[in-house]
Amino acid sequence: MPKNTLNIVISMQIGLIINGSELIAMYFKLEYTIREFSLPESEVLRFEVQNIHKVQVEIRAPNGKEQELGHKIQNAFSTARVELDVSEKNQRVFRKIESNEILEPESQWRQKYKDQDGNEIILPSIHEFPRHYRTFLSKVHKELSDSSMLVINAMRWRTNTFGPHKAISTRGMSWSTDNKFWQPAPSLLSVRLEIISPTVRVSEDAKNDISTLISKQHQEPVHHELFREAWGQRSGNPRSSLVTGISSLEVAIKSTIGTLIPGASWLTENMPSLPVIKLLNEYLPLLPVINTINGNVPPLPKGLINLIKKGVTIRNQITHIGGQAPTDDTLDQILEAVRDIIWLLDYYCGHSWAYNFVSKETKLELK
Repeated sequence: MPKNTLNIVISMQIGLIINGSELIAMYFKLEYTIREFSLPESEVLRFEVQNIHKVQVEIRAPNGKEQELGHKIQNAFSTARVELDVSEKNQRVFRKIESNEILEPESQWRQKYKDQDGNEIILPSIHEFPRHYRTFLSKVHKELSDSSMLVINAMRWRTNTFGPHKAISTRGMSWSTDNKFWQPAPSLLSVRLEIISPTVRVSEDAKNDISTLISKQHQEPVHHELFREAWGQRSGNPRSSLVTGISSLEVAIKSTIGTLIPGASWLTENMPSLPVIKLLNEYLPLLPVINTINGNVPPLPKGLINLIKKGVTIRNQITHIGGQAPTDDTLDQILEAVRDIIWLLDYYCGHSWAYNFVSKETKLELK
């Protein structure tokens, strides 16, 4: 297993109705690998997600035995569970898999493995299975993926987690009838998330905030996804980093106006060119914000505004005439200014904890 990865294991418990009456517990798990994210070894985080069904999600660091097997402390595991019923026709497919009756001996196979008694099980491609079974697995996969994404995105938003773009990839789905011996499910679509950071410390307040975000189905704002993408491209593609960073600010402004004045969202969304500086200087102080700073919405610091002006100018030069990339120092300063403003906008929209991620320098100038 590569270093600096987070393996997310998502499992689903499913109740099977056999012969119309008896319920047999069945479990599914879906595993992911996420780079450069770690939790303290003693940390165990538990959240409940009300999806189509109630899903329990647990996230933890690998234990001592798992580390002895090669799992690094930088790698963590997440397990999400849910219980539901399965139709009789899908039950028949699972029973055929257990009996190794899916493929004829001469047929082409995709997966081979041993069951708990040492018998060989042979599976074809997912496309060789009945449509109703493929649909069922896709729904299981989607519910677990959606629940996992909601929790992980809430965690990275609330903990201000950074890292490279597109860091999570699927490691396959498995199923079990006893929650002990796991059998690989036919390969389905892959799910890619993004969550990057060094060790993440989740305080009790943060856990409560994350639970609130999850219960209210609050997805991480798109502007934070864009900003992380911009931050991750600083070294390899500084021009793209600058353009994406300014775009993240524009999206954040539109989102803030739409949240605080829903009737005005259409206007900002359809503006051919968003007057970023004018909106920040003149319109932001007039918004009916949810959270204030000492009872007011103070003007943004001049240094912050000047950096955004510089960023917009360079962005326009890049997109219109193929201008040069900014220097490393200039790019970092512009992106840091963008970051302060988008966290401040989150705060104004009611997320009180977001103010914790505004830089000390900006906080001092705002007071």
